[in-house]
Amino acid sequence: MHLTKQLFAGLVLTLAATTTQAQKFGDWEVTRTRDLVTATTENSSDSVLGYSCVRSSNECQFFFMPDGLKCTEGASYALLMNGGKENSYRRTTCRKLNWTDGQQLANVLDGTDGLRKQLLNADDTSIGIARGTGADSFSTSKFSMRGFKAAYEKVNRHRDDSSYRDGNGNSDVKPVVKQADVELYEHSDFKGRRLNVKANLEDLGEYNFNDMVSSIVVNRGKWELCTKQRYRGTCRTYTAGRYDSVGDYNDEYSSMRRLD
Repeated sequence: MHLTKQLFAGLVLTLAATTTQAQKFGDWEVTRTRDLVTATTENSSDSVLGYSCVRSSNECQFFFMPDGLKCTEGASYALLMNGGKENSYRRTTCRKLNWTDGQQLANVLDGTDGLRKQLLNADDTSIGIARGTGADSFSTSKFSMRGFKAAYEKVNRHRDDSSYRDGNGNSDVKPVVKQADVELYEHSDFKGRRLNVKANLEDLGEYNFNDMVSSIVVNRGKWELCTKQRYRGTCRTYTAGRYDSVGDYNDEYSSMRRLD
């Protein structure tokens, strides 16, 4: 099964002739185009588990596609995940994808810090995913996570690249660069995943950044970051500048808004 196009939240993501040569990391494969970087693994039943990032918007999503198990677009489904040192209950939303073999829909997982940590903890082991079939039973898929951490980090490095070279080494293919008022970083010293912000965000979890902020760059304005959704909890104000650490608020912020 090979991916040619994905449609996530109205964004057309292409992985076709413009994709560079795939890079293998254990049982995971990383491919990229001008604006999309994706890591996927496929099991013996042709089910797929993946992680994709759009470079121009810094939007990243985990997705799961169980072979032969349909879902209704826009509907919410529960998953049971076993692995990564824990068992967890996850929510997904069925969204439309275009695949070369005709399959159209996939389960896009709600992005949380807990999900990311569970998958990273499963590196070099395996993850089992069970989804209800609608007939009082579950369909179970098992995926090898051998090489996942390296593939995950490769996707994030490609996403943050300031330049892009195609498969022949040509640098005339340029990424779309969006000016951000605020840059949120996953790790201190402006490392790890980055989220570019230009507007109020009442729930960072919608952007897979809840309880993940460790350093901040404020390019314009005065911003308030709060430890709970909808600007509640404990809040702190940041003015223009570079904050290589948020100190006691590390991995605590859940919402943010502009004050001026």
